[in-house]
Amino acid sequence: MPALQGSEKNLMRLLVFSDSHGARSVMEKALTDHPDAGHVFFLGDGLGQMEEVAALFPGPSYHMVAGNCDWGADADSIGVLEIAGRRVFYTHGHIYHVKSGLDELLAAGRAREADIVLYGHTHIAYTGYEDGLYILNPGTARPAGGSYGMVDITPAGVVLNVVKV
Repeated sequence: MPALQGSEKNLMRLLVFSDSHGARSVMEKALTDHPDAGHVFFLGDGLGQMEEVAALFPGPSYHMVAGNCDWGADADSIGVLEIAGRRVFYTHGHIYHVKSGLDELLAAGRAREADIVLYGHTHIAYTGYEDGLYILNPGTARPAGGSYGMVDITPAGVVLNVVKV
């Protein structure tokens, strides 16, 4: 990994994946392309593949939740984590009915005093900001027409990106 320069030393990069449904290539390429990622979030529906990828790329910290298609998985459906002074609430999203809107999800994030809310389930990439909450859905980590998310946390603020593959 190249040495970080200047303000890059204060950057914490998060990679965010969801809904790989059996595919690994998007996650493997993203981890190869972003060796500076300190944390990787997997938001469900393909948990087994993310565990395989994590074994191949042991550098970052991995945080995973189960989705509605991760039958029998030994993982929680939500998580909360403090990273670089920001509180991250992450979930697959099905238990908050995100296909019908984000109200339940955002209420759950606020109840947990989150700064950043990560969710999947819809297969539709989304970035937003609402009343103090940064919101990211990375879309689907499938090779054809897929995407993943990046969250950069810096002293100056939070930047959300969706990377199309």
